[in-house]
Amino acid sequence: MTSYIIRRLISMVLTVFVLALMTFLLMKSAPGGPWDATAADRKGLSETQQRVLNRQFGLDKPEWRQFTSYVIGDVDSEGEFNCGAICGNLGPSFKRRGQMVQDILFAPRSPEGDFFDSRFSFTLRLALAAITFGVLLGIPAGVISALKQNTWIDYVTAFITTIGISVPGFVVAIFLIYVFAVSLHLIPVVPKWDQTASWIMPSAVMGFGTMASLARYTRTQMLDVMRQDYIRTARAKGLQERVVVLKHMLRNSLIPVVTILGPVVAGLLTGSFIIEQMFSFPGIGAEFVNSIFNRDYSMIMGTTLFIGVLVVFANFFVDLTYGFLDPRIRLD
Repeated sequence: MTSYIIRRLISMVLTVFVLALMTFLLMKSAPGGPWDATAADRKGLSETQQRVLNRQFGLDKPEWRQFTSYVIGDVDSEGEFNCGAICGNLGPSFKRRGQMVQDILFAPRSPEGDFFDSRFSFTLRLALAAITFGVLLGIPAGVISALKQNTWIDYVTAFITTIGISVPGFVVAIFLIYVFAVSLHLIPVVPKWDQTASWIMPSAVMGFGTMASLARYTRTQMLDVMRQDYIRTARAKGLQERVVVLKHMLRNSLIPVVTILGPVVAGLLTGSFIIEQMFSFPGIGAEFVNSIFNRDYSMIMGTTLFIGVLVVFANFFVDLTYGFLDPRIRLD
């Protein structure tokens, strides 16, 4: 187990490094720069002002030096070494003068606020709500659909899950906004994030696809487990059907289902960008989208690295849960 964890940690570090390198190269290959005129500032900056800002933010250095300075760190004009992203320093924002990227992501949005008022907290809570929605509805729906195979319950579940898998989240969001906010007035059109009602729609939109994937996958695994010999043996021994389903069927069916939770978490964290923008959600996703339009290099790099670290740790945690679900599995 110890050797496995060490190997995985090394692999995770390499994965994040490659992610940082690819993001940097793609960002630099895109046309334009952070000082070009934008929709908010059509006037732009003069060439002299751009040269001064390039020197201030180190954009006048070779690209390989910019990358190593951002990731590892560099020596400033006073001869002091400033550690980079490996120490949690994500650099200053190019567009929000005087603010560091880590402060924008993790610091409270108002002076009197706390951690729960930070952008990361909003995104994290939305992702947790979506995962809870997907797990609590998806797994039971898959179990019931398998137990009621080829009945109207199975057909209805298959229809709903097909919609959840095939229809993009932003289309579902538009439909729910029109029905529940515009037509029925059950959800406020202008959200107030200190009210529980404002969290219902974005959580349901993000969790709908997760629910559909988990339901389909659980149903498939349940049908496979139901045909195993040990299930017939358990029933022949006179065990109650509830015990057979929960202890023997469901537990063995969840092992493959847990495999997709890592990609599901990744999808929720990255897929929340558009949903947050649609619902005016004050999370990381909306800030990341704005940074792309503004070509805020440090904000793009910092947000991508942070999301990447969350994803690799989510996959690592999923792998570790295998041993708890099935003691026969050894992580070597």
